[in-house]
Amino acid sequence: MMNESLKLLLPILSLSAVAFILLGLDAASRESTASVRRAGFWLTLLGFAMAAFFLAPQNGNAPIPFGRQMLVWDGLSYFLSWVALLTVFFVALLSVQDKEFAGMRLSAYFALLLLSAAGLILIACANDFLVIFLAIELIGVPGFILTGYLRHQERSNEGAIKFFLIGAFSSAMLAYGISLLYGITGTTSLVHLHEALPSVQDKGPLLILAMIFIIISFGFKIALVPFSYVGARCL
Repeated sequence: MMNESLKLLLPILSLSAVAFILLGLDAASRESTASVRRAGFWLTLLGFAMAAFFLAPQNGNAPIPFGRQMLVWDGLSYFLSWVALLTVFFVALLSVQDKEFAGMRLSAYFALLLLSAAGLILIACANDFLVIFLAIELIGVPGFILTGYLRHQERSNEGAIKFFLIGAFSSAMLAYGISLLYGITGTTSLVHLHEALPSVQDKGPLLILAMIFIIISFGFKIALVPFSYVGARCL
C-alpha cells in the first residue's frame, strides 16, 4: 500500500523536486545570463516531462484511495490533473517569449509555476478538507509571488498586495469553517462528513455557519460574483 501511495504521489513529488532545484539554481546564479535562463527553462521542461510520465492512466474504473484515504485517484482526478499540468506548461512556454521578462532571471519564476502545478494536482486528488486547505495554500502562496514578480512595475506590486490580502482573508475563513465542521462531526474527510451529517442535524445552525464560511472563502479564491466585486471595492 505504501508503494502504491508513493507511485500515485510521484507527479507531485517530481514537480516539487525540480522546483527546489530551480530555486537552488536561482540562488547560485548572480546574473541573468543566457546559459542560466536556458538551464532553467530545460529544467522546467524536465519537471513537466517527469510529471507527465508518472501521471499514468488509472487501471480500472474504481477510485483508488491513498494517503490514509485523504487522497483519492479516479477518472476525474486524472482528467483535472492533466488539465492543470498542460495549462501551467503553456503558461511557462508563453512566459519565455514575454517581453516583460526580458533580461530577468526566471529560474525562481519557473519553480513557483511548478509548485502551483503540484498544488493543482494535489487538490484534484483531495478527499479531505485538510488536504484541500494545504493544496489551496500551495497554489496561493506561489501565486502571490508570481503576481508581484515584475517588481519594477507598480501594477504588479499593487496586484500582489491585493492578492495577498484577499488570499489571507479567505484562507482564514476557510480554516474557521473547517474547524467548525470538525468540531461538529469529528472528521474532515469528505466521505466521513457525508456519513456523519444525518446524525448531527440537531446542530443545523452551526453547520450552516460553517458552510457559509467555506463558500465565502471559495468565492473569494475563485473570484466568484459578488465576492470579486466586494474584494475590488474593499481594496
